[in-house]
Amino acid sequence: MKKPLIELYGEEYFRKAWSDCVDCWIGMYEKEGGDICTKELSQINCPTLIIHGKKDPLVGIEHAEYLQKHIKNSRLISFMIYEDCFISSQPST
Repeated sequence: MKKPLIELYGEEYFRKAWSDCVDCWIGMYEKEGGDICTKELSQINCPTLIIHGKKDPLVGIEHAEYLQKHIKNSRLISFMIYEDCFISSQPST
């Protein structure tokens, strides 16, 4: 999973960005007692599209379903992707 990210960003940048991201998640988790967003979901007032890849190795479908249940006017689309599929902000060539 990390191979395409390293190829895209370079190993040094990827390692630092990943470390910073994990530190941020840990900080939020500790500050909020493990709840990083559920209190805010009821405050979302716009139509919301939740997209989930059925083979997502990091986030299970139960998380997307929870979001759909707790965000008013939301819609969940779950789709199949190839295991090595990577969504990027970089255009493909």
